Order: sequence, then structure tokens, then C-alpha cells
Amino acid sequence: MKHTLLIMRHAKSCWDDQELPDKERPLNKRGLKVAPEMGRRIAKLDHHWDAIITSPALRAHATAKAVAEAIDYTDNLIVNDALYFEGAFAICDVIRSLDESMKRVMIFGHNPDLHDLFERLSGQTLFKFPTAAYALFETKRPWAECDGFKLRDYDYPKSQR
Repeated sequence: MKHTLLIMRHAKSCWDDQELPDKERPLNKRGLKVAPEMGRRIAKLDHHWDAIITSPALRAHATAKAVAEAIDYTDNLIVNDALYFEGAFAICDVIRSLDESMKRVMIFGHNPDLHDLFERLSGQTLFKFPTAAYALFETKRPWAECDGFKLRDYDYPKSQR
């Protein structure tokens, strides 16, 4: 049994309207361009994804939707409130709750939570987990352990791929 987990930070968001609640901030022009581009990179990984779980924030949901379209994922996006600034341990709780029949799962969220989760899962120190960055992990352990992950890929918009 092998599980594949992809974590991705939302693309660049718009700060034009300072009165807009944080959860309602949309992607900016750059974010709207980069999200599908990163989706095309993920499509090249050639995985069939069993679930896409996203923060309820508009910018994360829009990023997840753009990636889903780029990889031809047609199931519903799962919105989980625990992915909105609840911390890396809350994201691990989401991972622990995954059904074992799900072999490949994507999670979309925010920093600092994803940065912290990256370091926890990989055992590596990371200078920055930029907007629209993703990390791909694999583990042979059950989801319920949220442990034993190996980093298989890490990419971000300004990388030289």
C-alpha cells in the first residue's frame, strides 16, 4: 500500500480591497495565470487523484479548481475548514481521517501551515514555501499515522523547469 500526498499553497491573491474579509480575497492577475500553469506541471506527474481537499478561502479554492481543471479531475472539491489557518497538526488530522481506499490526495492551503507541514513531513528545513508551490510526498504507512513520508517532488512557479 502506497499513499501519495500533494500539498500546495494557494497562488498569489489580490489585496486591492482592504475591506474584504481574508477568506474572500480572490486570486490576482498573476495568481490566475500561475495556478493553471502549476496544474499543467502537476498533470505531467501522471497520477490519478482520488481527492482534492481545499481550504474554504476563495484564493485556495480557486487555485484548487484551476489545478483540477488542468489535470482533468472531475469529482467535487472537498472543502475543509481545518485547512484555514488551523496549523500543521490540524492538517495532519485531516490526513489521518482519510479513507485508506484513497491512494492519491491533494491538499490546498496556506502558510505558515503548509511550510510547517512540509518541514514536519520531509524532515528538511525550507527557506520558503512560496505561493503556488507544491510538494509531493509518498508513504507506505496508513494515512492514520501521518508519518513515514518521503519527499518525491517540490516545485514552485519561478523554478527553472
